[in-house]
Amino acid sequence: MVKCLPIIFGIDFNKNIPILFGSFCKFAYYSYINKWPMIAQEQYFESLKEYDNSFLAEVFDINEVREIDDSLLKKIESYK
Repeated sequence: MVKCLPIIFGIDFNKNIPILFGSFCKFAYYSYINKWPMIAQEQYFESLKEYDNSFLAEVFDINEVREIDDSLLKKIESYK
């Protein structure tokens, strides 16, 4: 089985609309289902509850990823 190590870093992390947030969500989901570790800025792993539900729904839809939540993020082997 091939293991990937997704790495997500935005140069300027904006709390309202984080750069590469959609990519983070997509790779977080792939990391979860494939048991991959993941490297990203610490802020990406903070609570998704900070974001408006309509914003999250749009991000998930645009990036064609199933909804992720805080419990899923905690299950990913992460390096921050």
